[in-house]
Amino acid sequence: MAGGCEVRPRAWGCLLAATVILLGADVFTAQSSRAQAPTVDLMSPAPVSDWTGLHVGGFGFWSSANVDADPLYTGAFGGNFYYPPGGSYSFSDDQLGGGIQAGLDRQWGSFVIGLAGEIAYLGFDKTIEDPNFLPSPFFDGRAVTTFKGKWYGSLTGRVGVAWNRVLLYARGGFAVLHAEATTVDTCGRGPCGVLTIDAKGDDPMFGWTAGGGAEVALNNNLTFGAEYRYFDFQALKVSGIASNLLLYSQDIEFDFHQVRAFVNYRW
Repeated sequence: MAGGCEVRPRAWGCLLAATVILLGADVFTAQSSRAQAPTVDLMSPAPVSDWTGLHVGGFGFWSSANVDADPLYTGAFGGNFYYPPGGSYSFSDDQLGGGIQAGLDRQWGSFVIGLAGEIAYLGFDKTIEDPNFLPSPFFDGRAVTTFKGKWYGSLTGRVGVAWNRVLLYARGGFAVLHAEATTVDTCGRGPCGVLTIDAKGDDPMFGWTAGGGAEVALNNNLTFGAEYRYFDFQALKVSGIASNLLLYSQDIEFDFHQVRAFVNYRW
């Protein structure tokens, strides 16, 4: 449900493997030649389009995230929804967050390729009532779904074109999110209706990310930039045994758009 396009993880794997092979061939040679410089002048002008080397940095971002949840369902006795007739539902929220990143690049002429990893705090935590609830003569509680996506990481390759101090690039690769989700109907108000349930899921969600941006060199070592990224993750399985002793489960998918600003130190 989440995400408007499909990118096979195998394609990203091929891109990252090719990047590692190309970078490993000569990036350390380039670093050895740079190491001969005895001092670093942070105020000196940027060299003409030299993006080869290692970098570390930090970034802050705004993200807009979306959760898509299938209805709770059991396959017992021919199949049935927790709240018939059942229907998918979704909810969204915006976050501010930040993280750290590190990587290496190699330049041939104006062509640049690189490999980078990052860890960031997303901080998504949102709750919604299942809209499939139907009124009943009982003062029954409504099932409530909560999704938490706190920390994520990614490993991406990038390709770009440099014009002196400016690098324009596209990137893509793998991503993983630590996620927790629950759908709970404890019937906390008055006499209970037909069912209660406490369904849970707590697993890493694997997926992919893609985007692009621009990076500008302030001097020989400091760069800054902006980037757009899209993240899409596979479904998290949430399940639990209801008061009728049947196992119900649902799939919850998660994706988000992100705009970030970053600063890197290069050497």
